[in-house]
Amino acid sequence: MHMLNFNKYYFIASVFLLIIEILIAIFAHDQIIRPYVGDLLVVILLYCFIKSFLNLPVTGTLIFVLLFSYLLETLQYFNLVQHLGLGNSRMNSKRYQTESKNV
Repeated sequence: MHMLNFNKYYFIASVFLLIIEILIAIFAHDQIIRPYVGDLLVVILLYCFIKSFLNLPVTGTLIFVLLFSYLLETLQYFNLVQHLGLGNSRMNSKRYQTESKNV
């Protein structure tokens, strides 16, 4: 069995979830959908994207995605962006800084 294997169903799911994430980023400016539902969907998106191209066991992929998600949340908790001096970057605009302080 080959490790590289394109799966169109996972890829379609990835594209669909990416579109939903983009719509959430553009239109949802609340304190429930954007921070919580968005985070949940991006974890599923990451799993589907990996499974789109790699023929890996389900359990191993789930554990990897879960640990990766925990790592990112931990880095956000410790304000890694600020510590790296990227707090004033264009990606970290005032709108996003305000939303992250409200959460």
